[in-house]
Amino acid sequence: MKRLLNIADTVSSLLLAAAVIVAARIWAGAYWFPCAVAAIAALSARREASRLYVRGLPPAIRQKVVGPREEAAEPLKDLARRQGLRYPAVVFWPDEDFPHGDPAAYYLIQGKPIFLVNDRLPEMLSSEETLSVFAHELSHHLLGHVKRFALARVLADVAAGAAACGAASELSIAAVAEWELMARAATVLAVLVAARAFLHPALNAYSRRQELQADRKALQITGDRNAFVAAYSKLAARRGARNEPPRLAHLLFSGSPTLAQRLAVAKERP
Repeated sequence: MKRLLNIADTVSSLLLAAAVIVAARIWAGAYWFPCAVAAIAALSARREASRLYVRGLPPAIRQKVVGPREEAAEPLKDLARRQGLRYPAVVFWPDEDFPHGDPAAYYLIQGKPIFLVNDRLPEMLSSEETLSVFAHELSHHLLGHVKRFALARVLADVAAGAAACGAASELSIAAVAEWELMARAATVLAVLVAARAFLHPALNAYSRRQELQADRKALQITGDRNAFVAAYSKLAARRGARNEPPRLAHLLFSGSPTLAQRLAVAKERP
């Protein structure tokens, strides 16, 4: 269901961007190009900001923030406090519907950090290994990765919109009553889709870079390289991801580093 909602959100944003470009070309006069790009930037920024600040805390999470397993969460909260977070929220979430199947996750909701931890993680890993995994998510917050990646998505949307404006350059007011309007709008949408697909590997590369930065920061926080290696080796074995994926497919479609890349980080000098 969540994947379908994400697809629907992407499709609707592409249709809206195409409509904005076509409308700007017809009615914005000589300055239609900067108007279209500015409108796309504003729409994209609003979408990203709503993900970070505007939406309310879901009731299920609100109930679990003060729910069970407070004792198990205390070492994780203590680590977060030592890194400057005054009131860290650590929530143990059921394994069966944990986001993306990850061991832990970090969100900014209304500007406040929420750390989700897989309910089964303490059973899969030792306390030191669990702390290493949590330190990785904590590092994303300390390094500002969520906001930076949101900005990267906005820039990607703007670049795709600028490329699509070229497809609308021949569109004119005279075409409104003709079939050319629909044909040109379809071309604009096709260029938007192609540009977004072209930029997606770049966003994935940036995501992998952030993941490795968080790994390095987590190792600085805990200082426990053995626990880090053991934790991610166990988690990779659980997902059946011990073997290296095909290099091209990984570069194009994956936003996470491979196990070998993570272990290489652990071997770097402090």
